[in-house]
Amino acid sequence: MSDIRFNNWYHQSGTGGVYQDGSGNVGIGTSVPTSNLDVAGTVTATTFSGNVIAPGNSTFSGSVGIGTDNPDEKFEVYGGKIKVDGGGNRWITIDPGSNTTYEPRVEGSHELVFRSYVASGSGVKTCTFTSNGDLDLTQGRNLKFASGNGIDFSATSDGSGTTTSELLDDYEEGTWTPTYQALTTNFTSVTYAQQIGWYTKVGNTVHAFFYMYTNSVAGGSGNVVITGLPFLTGNAATMPLWQAKWGVNYPSATRSPGSTIYGILYKTNSTGVIQATDLGTGSNQNQVEGFIVYQV
Repeated sequence: MSDIRFNNWYHQSGTGGVYQDGSGNVGIGTSVPTSNLDVAGTVTATTFSGNVIAPGNSTFSGSVGIGTDNPDEKFEVYGGKIKVDGGGNRWITIDPGSNTTYEPRVEGSHELVFRSYVASGSGVKTCTFTSNGDLDLTQGRNLKFASGNGIDFSATSDGSGTTTSELLDDYEEGTWTPTYQALTTNFTSVTYAQQIGWYTKVGNTVHAFFYMYTNSVAGGSGNVVITGLPFLTGNAATMPLWQAKWGVNYPSATRSPGSTIYGILYKTNSTGVIQATDLGTGSNQNQVEGFIVYQV
């Protein structure tokens, strides 16, 4: 059978009919076809082959399969990805592909896996929602929260006391600089042989440690304190202090609430507060180390 060519309308009444324009586009129900086949109406077919573009609404009464002619569900894509593109580099891709891809996918183990892009174009697993509901970050990075938010332990049982919070909202590690200070007139100069401090903050509780001693001290008058704590002190739980390379009056300490002062230094072997004149002025003197645990 030879080819059939339609050069004009075969149904001259109304807008119906089949039309082929000079470029080879065929229109059914339209005399201005914009593609190889342009149908102004409803198309009924048992099979579509190749790419199908539906610029308007499309209705399917059965299941739709892409890459398969026997879909198990209402919509099934076999051998490829599903991408929803919002433009402007915003998209979601469901990718059942290999581990080298960098798209989120649901694996055969029923786990939702997220991967991130790396320079080589492969994917690195960042986090996994496991089939039992856990969030697995063992191959990923960090879990970040907005300020004031954190891990909520309200589902756990409480103690016999009055619970004020079950939110773990902060963790921090760092260093601080312990410094001798005379409160009436501060020292004109202090040269430190060692001046080390570090801390860990968990929730509202700070554990601050330090070690320090001096090679020279000049000037100053009044009570002596150690200052420089990383956070203002609230309720101190404990503040042990060890000392060596000191004169007769070894120091002990008590906290100074609402400040960054470690504590006022008291004389252990006599009464009263350690004064600026009690500090040794030579090398390797005034050594103290200790820690304070307090709430902020």
